Amino acid sequence: MLSSHVPDPGEVRQINFINENTGDIGISFHPEKECAAMRPLHGLGNFAPLQNSGMQCRLPVLDMIRALQVPYSYFHDAPYENPGLDLIDISRLFPIFSADENDPANYRFAENDAYLQNVVDSGTGIIFRLGESIEVSSGRRYRVNPPADYEKWANICLNIIRHYNEGWGDGFHWNIRDWAIWEEPNNPNLWTGKFEDYLRLYEVTSRKIKAAFPELRVGGPQTTTLGIRFLEQFLAFCREKDLPLDFVNYTAYYHTPAELLAETFVRRKIIDSYGYADVPMMINEWHGSPVWQSFSDHVGYLRESNRVGGFDGAVFAGTVLCGLQDTPVEKACYYAAATFGGYGLFNERRQPTPQYFLFEKFCGMFNNARRRIALELDCDEPNVKGLAVLSNSENIEAVIGCYLRKSRTINITIPRGYQVDSVEIINRENPAFTTLRPWDFTLRDNTLSLRKTEEPELFFVRFTEKKDCHKK
Repeated sequence: MLSSHVPDPGEVRQINFINENTGDIGISFHPEKECAAMRPLHGLGNFAPLQNSGMQCRLPVLDMIRALQVPYSYFHDAPYENPGLDLIDISRLFPIFSADENDPANYRFAENDAYLQNVVDSGTGIIFRLGESIEVSSGRRYRVNPPADYEKWANICLNIIRHYNEGWGDGFHWNIRDWAIWEEPNNPNLWTGKFEDYLRLYEVTSRKIKAAFPELRVGGPQTTTLGIRFLEQFLAFCREKDLPLDFVNYTAYYHTPAELLAETFVRRKIIDSYGYADVPMMINEWHGSPVWQSFSDHVGYLRESNRVGGFDGAVFAGTVLCGLQDTPVEKACYYAAATFGGYGLFNERRQPTPQYFLFEKFCGMFNNARRRIALELDCDEPNVKGLAVLSNSENIEAVIGCYLRKSRTINITIPRGYQVDSVEIINRENPAFTTLRPWDFTLRDNTLSLRKTEEPELFFVRFTEKKDCHKK
């Protein structure tokens, strides 16, 4: 198998963050125009840890994540955030592969039940990954090898589904709808076999799941960012074998928001070309991509973890969340609530990162939105995105992501009948949204002007109705 970390011909990686344009960025709002509805694309990977490994932290992490009201969550690498617990992975839920897979006593459900119960109690949907967590090792790998018996592995998956949807083995009736088969089978850290071996696993497992549970959705292949050829190979195989395919998912780690967003259209076009135009597409794991060569590069890894886990990562994520609204993606999950690399919504000490404060603001805007309103960008910057809503309080609120490393002036036309209520920012000096002071921006001729620095910055702007003005 060719390396998944080497681009195919034509796959361009944008590592140059700097855009040479120097003109102003113009933003205007058009509440009167028809606009596509705001979609719930702010899913989250792994939800809240079951245990608090950062013992010095006393923050109520579960409560803080529940408060976000994220629409759904995808689960991968969960055991690393919950050391010693048997979570999500097939080899942890059914640890002795030679045992009888039809005997509930051979499964370890208890810890995973408690983990997912928190998700269900929070009103968050579950996208269940049937597979294994990553094994980053230069030596032997223990859990990410192809199963010794594909039929048996698929039967284990069926019983896991029965446990959570039909009460099997003292289980539940949660009606988990989406079941993804494996994670990144073109990544040697997640699948030691050939890609053809994964295709066979998908064939066996997808057929069994759909035969037993026709009402559920099954999909794959959750391939990595690089290697479009694997996606095409998967689609061709599914078409040839007439396999069940209810969604196509993938991992998205990119250096710029523009690249991540543009790639959604590339993949959608490929999926359509194989006759799957009606099959939805999901990004079950996305984040800004660290720039380092190897996990063994400890200095580079620490540097990049701090970058993508800091304000830079929050601006990246905010820009993507705005831009995803106008892409052909059905669901998307940010990686993650907490990560062993320290760049999720909470770091390894269970302290909130700038990403948490982004999600807090974005989720609050989504949950209190009456409707989305049209936002127009007057600039040629693909790494500038904005999203605006009319809130239940009749305010106009907008998130504006500027993932640029050049100083610019942002001129925002104040909507007719409204006035500026507040302007907030996340940047290097302000890792949580901080209200700008009146002398930090300019108001002139119905225009709000913000001076962006030479680093990525994220803005939240709220406009309230003028009391003496009645809009038509």
